[in-house]
Amino acid sequence: MSWDTFRRMSEPAIPLRIGRNEDFAQLRALLDEAGFAEASVCGVLGIEAISEVGSANPAGVTFSAVQPPVLGLLIRIFLLLESVPVDEVEQLIDPVTLKSLLELDVLRNDVARGRERYHASVLVAPVSGFYVASDRHTEPDGSLRPPFSDVVFPALWVGTLRFLRAIPKSRAHAGLDLCSGSGVAGLMLSKCTERVAACDITARAVHFADFNRRLNRCVNVEALEGDLYRAVEGRVFDRIVAHPPYMPSLSSTMTFRDGGETGEAIIQRIVESLPRYLEPGGMFCAVTAGADVTAAPFERRVREWLGDFHHEFDIVFAQSSELSSERLTTQLVNRSPDAAPSERSRWQDIFRRTRMQRLVYGALVINRRRQRESDIPDTAEPWTTRVQMSAATDGSCFEWAFRWHDWYRRKSAAGQVVATLESVTPCLAPDLRVRVTHVVRDKSLAPEDFVLETERPFFAETRIEPWMASLLALCDGASKVSEGYDRAREAEIIPNSFTLSDFVMLLAKMIERGYVVVPDSIFEG
Repeated sequence: MSWDTFRRMSEPAIPLRIGRNEDFAQLRALLDEAGFAEASVCGVLGIEAISEVGSANPAGVTFSAVQPPVLGLLIRIFLLLESVPVDEVEQLIDPVTLKSLLELDVLRNDVARGRERYHASVLVAPVSGFYVASDRHTEPDGSLRPPFSDVVFPALWVGTLRFLRAIPKSRAHAGLDLCSGSGVAGLMLSKCTERVAACDITARAVHFADFNRRLNRCVNVEALEGDLYRAVEGRVFDRIVAHPPYMPSLSSTMTFRDGGETGEAIIQRIVESLPRYLEPGGMFCAVTAGADVTAAPFERRVREWLGDFHHEFDIVFAQSSELSSERLTTQLVNRSPDAAPSERSRWQDIFRRTRMQRLVYGALVINRRRQRESDIPDTAEPWTTRVQMSAATDGSCFEWAFRWHDWYRRKSAAGQVVATLESVTPCLAPDLRVRVTHVVRDKSLAPEDFVLETERPFFAETRIEPWMASLLALCDGASKVSEGYDRAREAEIIPNSFTLSDFVMLLAKMIERGYVVVPDSIFEG
């Protein structure tokens, strides 16, 4: 018997049944009426975020005191994955609803130690306003379930939540969710997109995505099976998202995890096909990992994957974390307790051959420029940048960054940056922080060092001259840039050689980094 045959035989059967609309309505009503939402669940379990459910210690929670009591029961069954005695379940869930839960196979009856009990066949979590079913990580007896190749990960995992936060939420016509897993990103897209295709290579994931779209009444979402774009051949989209497997691997036995020797096998294939499937003006978003190699950082290599069309795309990689090749090697070896002694050498040889210096992880967002009718040709180099992702970075931050850069590129080509910005009324960003270091001078404290910080659109930190801080303070949201400059000149805040054009160009840098904000109306011109 081959390993693949053995692995398939050992994988659990696909749970859940695509039942009647009435059954889905009963389950949804049960969850709604109980208040099975992120805030209430976190409140009951005493945790800050839904991603902490797996590490929650409910020992001090008296579920009988939870109001409504059905909420406590649902948390125990669907999130903590407990087996609950039949009488407790039947006391709180009416027979019609209970019958629907059994019909959908979201709930099962088993016999444990001579007592009848109910347990959930899947984990069900409230995430971003949706109810999302995924594979459970434990058996009904509480033992850990061995990993299997096509497992559908829970949407409350911190990496998935980071991905959902990074997805642009502006209106779109056609959306595509690749490597969809539970389909939660497709559900998210359905809020702002007319129609969505959620695609995955495994039948198990497609089944879960189909169940979840029905449970959440997302009628504009379709769940399709296929290898990346194969299920949507010939179609184009203005929003494509992906949360692909990205862990380096010596094999491809774990479909949900393995991304080839450097972790880039899947994301590279996805990016290479963007010129065929992403419309002009469209945006691609993925949370993934990639390699910084000796010759080029990850985002530069992504541009190479776009081939002859690369000049049509702008690229932002918002890094969240990184691992040196040495630390990554140790992590990969430790992942397999029974790894052969030679495995470390194999990884070292791979990283040496590929010239990998580090594995970087974060949000990769690519914008395809909209074709414009203009007398001024767009000859500027396409934008490729790396920024630092923060807890405040979300999809709107990427959209704003592309919008600002496109505006600045067009105005620069037309020689209109100074003329446009000098008449706007900027104000300090609400998230701006200014760190001031004082030193002793003439026996008293004097401000010496000024550092600007912000979390939006991305984490940024800039050291400035003391006089620049006084200049920024003139951005009050009521005065034009030219008026602020004149006041600074009269107050002798700025050096004599510092012109209005210098002020505008300094301000443009401050706007780009998020220290200063300007009215959105500037983008209309």
